[in-house]
Amino acid sequence: MTVIVADTSPINYLVPIGETGVLLQPYHRVVIPEDVLIELMDMGAPGEVREWARQPPAWVEIRKAPSGDAGLKDLDAARRLR
Repeated sequence: MTVIVADTSPINYLVPIGETGVLLQPYHRVVIPEDVLIELMDMGAPGEVREWARQPPAWVEIRKAPSGDAGLKDLDAARRLR
């Protein structure tokens, strides 16, 4: 099974046009880190994106990002704090 890890950008663009299912064509499961889910539910996100994030489809899996991965330290989690 192929899995993709998504950030906010593809979801922010696909939800408003009703095309999140396009992610299932090349992939069978989409993993979203908890920090991405929080960003999708931010009040600055479009309403339909916030609603999608509150009840993501069954093929979306929310996971906590591993804390020991040095490559993850510069991701946008800090952006929430602005």
